[in-house]
Amino acid sequence: MKIKISLFLLILFALVSQTFARNGSISIADKLGWVLAPNQNICGGYYIEPKLNNNNQSILPIKQSTTKISADYGTFSRKGVSILRGNVIVLQSGRRLTADKAILHRDPKTGKVTTIDLYGNVKAYEAGKLVVSKHAHLVVNEKLGHLDNVAYRVELYGTSVPINRRQRRLEGLVAWGQAKRAQQTAPGKSQYTYATYTTCAPNVNQWLLRADKINLDKKAGRGTARNVMLTFKGIPLFYTPYLNFPISNKRKTGFLYPIFGLGNASGAEFGLPFYMNIAPNYDAMITPIYFSKRGVMVRGDIRYLTHSSHGIFNVAVLPGDREFKKFQREAATDPTLNTRFGFRELEDETPDRYFLSWRDNRYLTRHWSTAIDYADVSDAYFFQDFGNAPEVISTNQLFRQARTDYYTNHWHFDAMVQNYKTLNAVNRQPIGTLYSRLPQFDLNGEYPSAFGGVADVFLHSQAVYFERQLGAFDTRQPLDGSRLLLQPGISLPFAWSWGYFTPSTQVQMREYDLQNTLPGEPRTDRFAIPIYDVDTGVYFDRNFHFAGGDYLQTLEPRLFYLYVPFQNQNQIPNFDSAFIPFNYEQMFRVNRFSGNDRLGDANQLTYALTTRMIDTDDGYEKFNASVGQILYFRDRRLNICSPIASSTGVTPGCTNDLNSSIGVTSNTETFSPVAGKVSYHFSPIFSINGETAYDVGERRMITSNEYVQYNPAYNSVINFGYSYLRNGDIIGIPNGAASNDLSQLSTSAAWPIFANWSVIGLFNYNINKQRPQTYYAGVSYNSCCWRLRFVVGRIFTALDQNDNAVFRNVFYVQWQLKGLGNIGTNSISDILSNQIEGYHDPFLYNKPGLLG
Repeated sequence: MKIKISLFLLILFALVSQTFARNGSISIADKLGWVLAPNQNICGGYYIEPKLNNNNQSILPIKQSTTKISADYGTFSRKGVSILRGNVIVLQSGRRLTADKAILHRDPKTGKVTTIDLYGNVKAYEAGKLVVSKHAHLVVNEKLGHLDNVAYRVELYGTSVPINRRQRRLEGLVAWGQAKRAQQTAPGKSQYTYATYTTCAPNVNQWLLRADKINLDKKAGRGTARNVMLTFKGIPLFYTPYLNFPISNKRKTGFLYPIFGLGNASGAEFGLPFYMNIAPNYDAMITPIYFSKRGVMVRGDIRYLTHSSHGIFNVAVLPGDREFKKFQREAATDPTLNTRFGFRELEDETPDRYFLSWRDNRYLTRHWSTAIDYADVSDAYFFQDFGNAPEVISTNQLFRQARTDYYTNHWHFDAMVQNYKTLNAVNRQPIGTLYSRLPQFDLNGEYPSAFGGVADVFLHSQAVYFERQLGAFDTRQPLDGSRLLLQPGISLPFAWSWGYFTPSTQVQMREYDLQNTLPGEPRTDRFAIPIYDVDTGVYFDRNFHFAGGDYLQTLEPRLFYLYVPFQNQNQIPNFDSAFIPFNYEQMFRVNRFSGNDRLGDANQLTYALTTRMIDTDDGYEKFNASVGQILYFRDRRLNICSPIASSTGVTPGCTNDLNSSIGVTSNTETFSPVAGKVSYHFSPIFSINGETAYDVGERRMITSNEYVQYNPAYNSVINFGYSYLRNGDIIGIPNGAASNDLSQLSTSAAWPIFANWSVIGLFNYNINKQRPQTYYAGVSYNSCCWRLRFVVGRIFTALDQNDNAVFRNVFYVQWQLKGLGNIGTNSISDILSNQIEGYHDPFLYNKPGLLG
């Protein structure tokens, strides 16, 4: 028979699935569809349920669904009581309800069903959800009712696998439980008595959350519980007389799980985050943290999101730092510290420590936007003691910038101010200050296919004022000044299916107006330097069969000619230019220097060859390799020079690019190093990537980066990497020394070893300095419903005043009750996920987050 009724019992799936359930047993396991399979997974089994939908049709709201009711036999009355017996089945799209007996009561006047009573083995299914009860009483019109002796399960996340045409297996995290009574008190509101909740297997219950009474408000997205007890293997761990918790994605003010850790800089730490849901688009996190060696720090994070902006404000304050006071006293009596640069600033510092930052992005109109990135810190030792922040872009340099941008289809304008706060600590190697841009204006334009599609026209222009504070290595006031830049250009692209030919020409025009010059030093200067280049290449391809697959192989020879006449630019200061380490991409650049203060002279031809191997079935690039070299027709005359080199303690004259510059080659060789890169994917789980520049004349490497990854599963990954950079590790080492080169080996892994155990490791080793840089090692235990992880680490932070390596020791513990949350600190999860390529950290599930 067909009856269009609103069986709101099916609404209880979503409500009961959020409740807590009682201690499990084999009988409960059978009721919930649990199948023992000791070797199937870490839970020793899985849940099985009927396939409810055909052709993946969507689940319709109850009011829009047609309900079909069938039974073995019964009596049916249009005005009185209808009784159905034996295999009572109620079907809707994506829903199924079964019982041994059903009694339908009708209104004698309207004939509509008013109440329904279900008896005996009542089961209500929805995809990933099941409710089992002995008796259900439903008041249809008022959408009220109750269920007695309820057992339930609900799939929190994961997937399902079809077993046959009628059944499927749940593979994911499933919560289950019981309640003495589940009662619908009002539309969208329900109440449960003597209820429990767990995600453990129903036949092996390890942790359990129990409550005397639970109230759920679906509209508010919140639930409350009275007399809540958390037990682990029967041992009580936590009790609270009242608990307020979410049952939806809606946010709620309240405490989150505590964090704790251990380090040599601050001792043991314990924090308790407090989350504040200020508004739908504003929230905050306040976290007081106790450090055993220092005192109490308060950290605050405020985030906001509007239709035209988003941003975050971070602050950390620690008044009266005891360990910092101790450091100040010891430094005052240490002759190796109290005579160093920065000691006077250390004497003036207070023990009240703080850090703050603000990042803001706004979209004012369709074309205009703004961005602010600001950070400040109380002293030069904050990041040594509490770890680095994202704003630290290099050793002890704090970045600040504010800018506005204007975009159209052809033009981009931006204006900005930018500077760096240099943090020189007496127990670290001193560093120099960097130039600030106060302000800088850029206007860039591009008109492709101009003049009727014949040419591409482009323009780069800039106006900037540079200013720098007196630094650790300065013996005179630094040169400041303005620089105007105008660089128009035009190219004539010719492209065919078999190749391309693109000649280009541009001219770089610069004008300087300098401050703080000495007698004899130029105050103004101008340059106009043309740049000519031709880029051309052809394509060859062939189809072939290899290892059971069909592939397309390409052969792509390329020539790039560059000519830039020499102009002496060494009479002006160098505000923002530097050598670029030689690599494959550099062979096709028009300037071997970064920035705009030096434009290198050139008369050279780059010849290169690229080959690719592409799967013709799916277009996947299995193999890619490129190799090339530059033929120089004359020596390069321009180096990085400064008119004040002899006044800053640096050897007078120009920088010796071979002995002291990072990754740079000789200016007098006829041929450049041979540079190449390769990428090979043996399979979707195993790949090799590498890039190398080798100087054939000197028989030594210039740059090299190799990376191998094996990632057969989401929880199994092994990475090996090696990097080399000539003159790339100069901290504390005289320029030109053999150990000045950066030679570093890195490896990382996350791998299951046996049963429920897995290991996590990260190791970076400086081969030339013969010391580890950073390493972590940990072990993790993963059960069906909880995880535990221990990680220890040692992080290289800097060199002290005697060139000795300084490390920071850390220790982390994380315990996760699956489906409930993390206890411990999330910082190690962020570190491992960011530094172990391909690693999917399981502890990031249920991670507390702002704005949802």
